[in-house]
Amino acid sequence: MKKILYLIKEKRPLQVRLLALFLILIYLPILFNVLFIQRQTIATVRDDKLTSIEESLQRTTDSLDQTAVDMAKLLEDRSNQPGIQKGVEDYYQLPEQGQVNFHQYMDRQLRDIENTSLYLRHSSVFTLEGDYFTPEAFWHEDISESSFYQDLIAEALEEGWHFLPPEEIYDPVYYEEVHNREITQSLVYVQSLTNLEGNAIVGYMVSVIDQESFMELYQNVFIGEQGRLALWNHEKEPLNTAEEQAFPMDLRAEIFQTENSNTLEVGGESMVFYSVSLESFPGILTARIPESYLTRSIEGPLRLNLYLMMLISTLISIWVFIEIIIISNIASEKETAHNRLTLSEELNEKLRMYKHDFSNHLQIIQGLIQLDRGDRALAYLKKISGQGKMIYDTYDIGIPEIEVVMYDALHRGQKEDIEVNIKTMELPPSLGMNIYDLVKCLTNLIKNAFEAMALHPVKYRVLTIELFEEKDYYVFKVSNNIPLISEEDQARIFEKGFTTKEKGDGFGLYMVRSLLEKNQGTVDLIVDQEGNHFYLRIPKRK
Repeated sequence: MKKILYLIKEKRPLQVRLLALFLILIYLPILFNVLFIQRQTIATVRDDKLTSIEESLQRTTDSLDQTAVDMAKLLEDRSNQPGIQKGVEDYYQLPEQGQVNFHQYMDRQLRDIENTSLYLRHSSVFTLEGDYFTPEAFWHEDISESSFYQDLIAEALEEGWHFLPPEEIYDPVYYEEVHNREITQSLVYVQSLTNLEGNAIVGYMVSVIDQESFMELYQNVFIGEQGRLALWNHEKEPLNTAEEQAFPMDLRAEIFQTENSNTLEVGGESMVFYSVSLESFPGILTARIPESYLTRSIEGPLRLNLYLMMLISTLISIWVFIEIIIISNIASEKETAHNRLTLSEELNEKLRMYKHDFSNHLQIIQGLIQLDRGDRALAYLKKISGQGKMIYDTYDIGIPEIEVVMYDALHRGQKEDIEVNIKTMELPPSLGMNIYDLVKCLTNLIKNAFEAMALHPVKYRVLTIELFEEKDYYVFKVSNNIPLISEEDQARIFEKGFTTKEKGDGFGLYMVRSLLEKNQGTVDLIVDQEGNHFYLRIPKRK
């Protein structure tokens, strides 16, 4: 390894040229290709899910429209029954017993409407004189003062569906029941009653929708996690307060402005909104879907694909680079000149081969993802990545979690130009301390050492991690050569809330001591001219 590093240092021009050649011919094209495929795949999946949601929304509006048409047809048929038409027309000419009999007849007819339809909860018949027939009392005692009643009697209320405020027209007891369900608008259908000749209106049949059942037609429709549907009238008023809360007031102008998808920010999260007008009654169905739902299922595998490709490309680049450096220094000066010519030809061939292989791998992975076989794509990636798997067992400790801690310390030391020395031994699979707690303690001490040395950018900074055993303990020793901890700080270093950092919370070393004491271990600090030495002692399992 020392010889290789020497050759790299001495042959720097060749090193730079070969690295640039590799990046241009293989690494960068592969990376750009993967990024392009990733973006295209995410866009395709997003569009597919949006299409699926649009289709689901259209089916829901069709179902609502058809249900409204069926209810209107039922009420129209009942209003055209001769018995109802004639009874309402002649009601005030009937004797007292005849009026009683007609009331009973209307009770049966109106209850039969409710039994026939799942969605019609209350039906009544109003005469033009202001009286009404109803099987149960649910109209407000002051209904005659409402604008609904006044328009109805004055024949100024059009046939069809109407959204009405429940507190103005219903009996207080019934309204309280409606209000407890947080319903803000009641859906009512008005059907005119004519005489037998059909040339004059003699009254109206008014039916109230059972909104709890009616809302199930759209509230139970799945449009993704946290997706919501809501029904509004043309005045942008919702049927209940729960639906109103899902669609912010300040965004409603944008939500209702188009029947296409509209992406807006709500509380820091991107949301996709839809708005569709219904045909059978004056209502608008809106949908809200978190945009993250559209691509969440594919982003993870694609990100893993990108990382694996970068890892494989990097490992192969290092391999090719080292191979060229070694070969270029084997022969004499004359042989080296000849070998360089041959080597260039071989390198070009290898680069073309690697580029071809990677292109084939990418095409296979792209095909599997487009076929919605993400599991097969992930399995294929794992298989080809086996050739470039990173070696973690440089320090054979026997406990993967601790090996990872050592590896991370080496990696950080290289990045921050800090020398990291590690001396280890093989540990038994089971220690006398919870592995999770031990890792937290080691990680905290190593992090503190790096942060302390980072504030002193001297040339020689050293972190040493040693693992050895004493009589009844395994000992982890973490040392940093600078800066030395003062005697005053040494006495309080493990106290809760004490810190030497500007923005520290004084909890780290206190946590280390607490975790070790919980596991019958100890932590000590010794400071000498060579640096700060933290000793973590954990008991051997007996």
